[in-house]
Amino acid sequence: MDDIVIIGAGPAGMTAAVYAVRKNLAVTIVSDNIGGQALYSSAVENYLGYQIHHRRGTYAVNSRNISRASKSSRNFRRPQRSCAESGTFVVETDRDKGFPTKTIIIASGKIPRRLGVPGEKEFAKRGVAYCATCDGPMFSGMDVAVIGGGNSGYDAAVYADENREESLYSGSRRPRKRADEVFRDHIAKAANAELRTNTAVRKLSATNL
Repeated sequence: MDDIVIIGAGPAGMTAAVYAVRKNLAVTIVSDNIGGQALYSSAVENYLGYQIHHRRGTYAVNSRNISRASKSSRNFRRPQRSCAESGTFVVETDRDKGFPTKTIIIASGKIPRRLGVPGEKEFAKRGVAYCATCDGPMFSGMDVAVIGGGNSGYDAAVYADENREESLYSGSRRPRKRADEVFRDHIAKAANAELRTNTAVRKLSATNL
């Protein structure tokens, strides 16, 4: 039985593993990848552990090497659920293998919600991004479309406007705006922004790539 099972192998999960093994604890990391959301960003420049422009592939390799050096066990499985059994916990995965443990650290972060439309997968990291603060500066001076009418969508639109995109389109499938008023007011006052409600994305395509 492990002392700790860590769900997630992004920066938080890997850091937790390093500190746990420094206490001589038996640790298993359960995640379907190493790197977490950093894998979906074109570059990582705001991580204080590095002093130079840091590419996402290098980050994943460094994280893997750290986990090996710390002698933590890594299992590339997708966690499904956890349950309590006789005073301990069991983390179950998509491969029908459970990991009994005394303690669970949940560092799963978030998974961006996909549109699920044709073209999205093909153009991911090639114009389709899921993190405005990570990738937004690369689109400065370009036409940008932000999909989503909630706070996260409007927050991304505000960030895009502040990065001086040429034209900004904010789309939502619903007829009403669900974001907080402060976000709605900002976009309503943006000279380059166009709001579109009752609009659903059916397909993503590109030219001049």
